[in-house]
Amino acid sequence: MEYKVLNNGLKMPMVGLGVYNISERETQRVVEDAVSVGYRSIDTAAMYYNEKGVGDAVRACGVLREELFITTKICDSCYTREETLRTVDHSMKQLGLDYVDLMLIHWPVGNPTVMWHTLEELYEQGLFKAIGVSNFYPNTFPKIVNDAKVMPVVNQCETHVLYQQRKIASDMENTFVPNMETKIETTNTGGKVLAYDSDELVGRLDFSFKGNVLSIDHTYAYKEGIGVGSLLVSAINDYAVSKGLRVKPVCSFASVWYERHPQFGDI
Repeated sequence: MEYKVLNNGLKMPMVGLGVYNISERETQRVVEDAVSVGYRSIDTAAMYYNEKGVGDAVRACGVLREELFITTKICDSCYTREETLRTVDHSMKQLGLDYVDLMLIHWPVGNPTVMWHTLEELYEQGLFKAIGVSNFYPNTFPKIVNDAKVMPVVNQCETHVLYQQRKIASDMENTFVPNMETKIETTNTGGKVLAYDSDELVGRLDFSFKGNVLSIDHTYAYKEGIGVGSLLVSAINDYAVSKGLRVKPVCSFASVWYERHPQFGDI
């Protein structure tokens, strides 16, 4: 079995069984048969109405739980944290598992930002090994990315010979943000934010101080296609807030900055 290492370090099997349109009555047998011939990744969803069959198969298949990769997706149209918690609780009870390997938001409806923050909270508590989204297109994916503490590990979309979706694959390749870290170095007059992907320097943002105003002077992205600029801007925003500074972008990010952070106003 080949595996893909996700941006949080979790290994996901490259081949899996989806149980869409399999009846609740047949799901346990189908999943057990799949596991018996080598499948280790099983994909279900609350809207498939067969999570219970997947959970029953996990307990009955004879393979250790940690060797299986179970994905499910929460119901759509959640607008509040409480609604999101209820639908997650329903899925977990149907599955009867202590954790799932990957929890997805099924569609970008309801309030995706609220749903995502709730999944982040549960991810940090250990209920999920990873979190991601499904069927998010380039115009909806930023609703998650721009305000995320934990980056999605996947955007699961339908694709096959008759529906290849080459454009969304290309767009997501240039939008998706992997697991990166930032480091801020300052002097009395300014400083820089450095972005690292593992040990590789992938971007830099230079800034300067004037009174209580922080000005972004230049940004440099050394590696394309992984959202370095957005990461740098988010890091400097957090730094400015922590120091009580106002931010004045003077680079190409200015209009985007004010759109995303109206609390700073025009300076």
